[in-house]
Amino acid sequence: MENVTNSLQWLLPYLAASIALVLFLLNFKGTVKKLWEGDPAAIVLVLVTLLCGAYGTERLFYAAQVNQRLVGIEDRLTRPVGGQLLKNYDQIYRSAASICKTAEKEIRTLAVASDRKSPSYFADQVVERLKQLKQMNRPARYDAVAVLDSAKVQDANSVQNLVQIIDERSQIYEKSNVGDLFHRYIIVSDRPLAFDVVLVDKRHVMYGFTSLKDGPRLDNAILFENQTDMADATADWFERTVFPLAVPYDQWLREQQTKFGDIVLSKRKKADK
Repeated sequence: MENVTNSLQWLLPYLAASIALVLFLLNFKGTVKKLWEGDPAAIVLVLVTLLCGAYGTERLFYAAQVNQRLVGIEDRLTRPVGGQLLKNYDQIYRSAASICKTAEKEIRTLAVASDRKSPSYFADQVVERLKQLKQMNRPARYDAVAVLDSAKVQDANSVQNLVQIIDERSQIYEKSNVGDLFHRYIIVSDRPLAFDVVLVDKRHVMYGFTSLKDGPRLDNAILFENQTDMADATADWFERTVFPLAVPYDQWLREQQTKFGDIVLSKRKKADK
């Protein structure tokens, strides 16, 4: 019933305008002559035609706008509020790759890293999106923060293995000509976090959890897609807490060289060759 009422709001004025227009055309010469002579009836007929046509047009566009707004409101109301629970390793990283595909300005990740945790297709998707934006002259930024357990960077071999892992992943970005958009950071902590974070454009955020303090892979994750409040809060956490503790990777690497000598770079040189 409401749809019929909305349709009549623009249909009836159009009908009245059409009738007036037909009457005008049926006696075109006479009506024009009366208009020229200032006949009130002819003037009223023309004004009614114009007003009905204008009112009908305004109602038609108004109805279209209302429908668009109602569709948007319905979409928001039917969309689940909160996060989506992901329990499968592949589902977690496929979802993370999917939100990275929508990036426009920045991608930020934080990972408890002692081994190769994320699959190669995640990095491939990030690289592909960075390449697309760079080709459109709208380069985005990818900040990757690795959180290392201080107990596992106490000897040269452990550091050497970590450097090899980080460098192997970094080469993917270098070879794709987006190395300048990839910024690596290190946090060494004696109380490493037990969760990873993916943040995209202050729009999407994912929290991934491991069953162990330094688990080799994510077991569960919660995805907050198009949840700007949650994403804003996470971006603020990065700015206020994460980045002040993080050290650029190259600076951390120089510190390890000073501490352990060139053995840290031995595998790195072999990989470059």
